[in-house]
Amino acid sequence: MFSKILRRTAYLILSAIDKLPAPKPAPGTAMTCPFCSIPPEKYLASNDYFYAIPDHRPVSRGHSLVISKRHVETYFELSPEEAAALNALVSEIKTILDQRHKPKGYKLLMNCGASAGQRVFHFHLHVLPHY
Repeated sequence: MFSKILRRTAYLILSAIDKLPAPKPAPGTAMTCPFCSIPPEKYLASNDYFYAIPDHRPVSRGHSLVISKRHVETYFELSPEEAAALNALVSEIKTILDQRHKPKGYKLLMNCGASAGQRVFHFHLHVLPHY
């Protein structure tokens, strides 16, 4: 019962975030990318193309982000090599989260484009453990 409430709460939070307007830089300023300056000591795991970090606003225990090292906006801009490396790192993060948190399942989430709810325009995939 409690996990059902948590799942519903997480869903409502993500739905509310999706409805927020996309951030825009102030006139005369450039928006900086929050994912382009994360230091390697914060990484849970990494490979040549991606790194994974804990989400700073988790909706579940272990909520993590897999982020491209190359600055691209969406999944559809990844090369075939990057797409394969993404799959490998997601599997590695699952193993780490299985050991640490023992979730019953996972949700993988990526928003591609502002109309789909993307708010940070640097490719990232949410790995959401479910309990």
